[in-house]
Amino acid sequence: IMPNVEVFDDTVQLQTLIIPEIEGIVLMPGWNLISIPETLEDPSMANVLQDFSDTEIDFVFYDDASTDMMVVPTDFEPLKAYWVHNNMAEAVVINEEYLTPMVPSTPPSLMLYPGSNAVGHTADVELCADVALGPIDDCYSKIKGPWMPSINEYAYVGYNGDEGVINGNHVGTDVFKMDMYEGFYVFVNEECMLA
Repeated sequence: IMPNVEVFDDTVQLQTLIIPEIEGIVLMPGWNLISIPETLEDPSMANVLQDFSDTEIDFVFYDDASTDMMVVPTDFEPLKAYWVHNNMAEAVVINEEYLTPMVPSTPPSLMLYPGSNAVGHTADVELCADVALGPIDDCYSKIKGPWMPSINEYAYVGYNGDEGVINGNHVGTDVFKMDMYEGFYVFVNEECMLA
């Protein structure tokens, strides 16, 4: 909500402009790294991407650390980060109604493997990586993300055990922010479970 001041005949009126909040996942032109924090009622690609043709959203990949290969998924699974390519010239939105969580559902978990793992955020609120990745604190050393399609690079690189801004976009995990629907790469030193 932003204030807007208008002047009429030497009197000032304060009005409030309501800026609509985008509900869903915004896909910018080009590659996007997204995630789903919870198990969906209908996690199929056909459901989640139903508003788009395969020429509009033309590629979806999951970088599978267990096989070290990019795979084409059939469903969106919680805690995994997916590369989604928006082939259009403008941003589009995956409607939030296609992202309805299954209730009840088992809390998600994801096995991580030595090296870089494509992961999603585990909550529906923004948290620092220290908190969000608390369950794997002993086995990860670095996190990159979120991906910025407009400049084709990660916004930040966070280092586990460091604090504050280190240099430029290199920060400690106490200030590295993770938010719903964003994807990240976490470098782990050994097999561990993200939950």
